[in-house]
Amino acid sequence: MPRSQPAYAPEYRRRIVERARAGRSVSELAREFEPSVETIRQWVKQSELDAGLRSDGLTTLTAWPRISPAPRAGALPEAANFGILQAVASIE
Repeated sequence: MPRSQPAYAPEYRRRIVERARAGRSVSELAREFEPSVETIRQWVKQSELDAGLRSDGLTTLTAWPRISPAPRAGALPEAANFGILQAVASIE
């Protein structure tokens, strides 16, 4: 499903998280800025995980490799695959 809006800039997220940590309520921040209450809560949780203040989830660095799969063992680079395909095509 396509996003309804582009992702928020990391600096924008950081500033809102700082305000939440400084004592501003998440609902107050959601009213003042665009993100929803749940979005801000997720940003605060992720920030706490990354800072080592929580341990009930993955940090950004440990979660990132899970997003894009690692290349298969023995997989050839794209250029090598192209060369093989050209060689096979010339034989036929």
